[in-house]
Amino acid sequence: MRVFKYFILDFLQFIKYLFSKDKKYIFVDKKTENERLNICKNCNLLEKSCLGDRCGICGCFLKYKTKFVFEECPSEDKKWR
Repeated sequence: MRVFKYFILDFLQFIKYLFSKDKKYIFVDKKTENERLNICKNCNLLEKSCLGDRCGICGCFLKYKTKFVFEECPSEDKKWR
């Protein structure tokens, strides 16, 4: 159920981003992507699976979540944006 909830929230963020006036691109640069991925890989909520590392809060695959401009860490302290 939590994965579905975060899927809907991510989808709404994506739609909001598509209609925003300040959009320039959809993907972050490689440096930012790697910084986000390193933060996630050092998080105590990281879930390892045979399909790839996943966020323990939202269930997203980190390989993809860290690539998009409109994504952010779902933890209370927002480790990255």
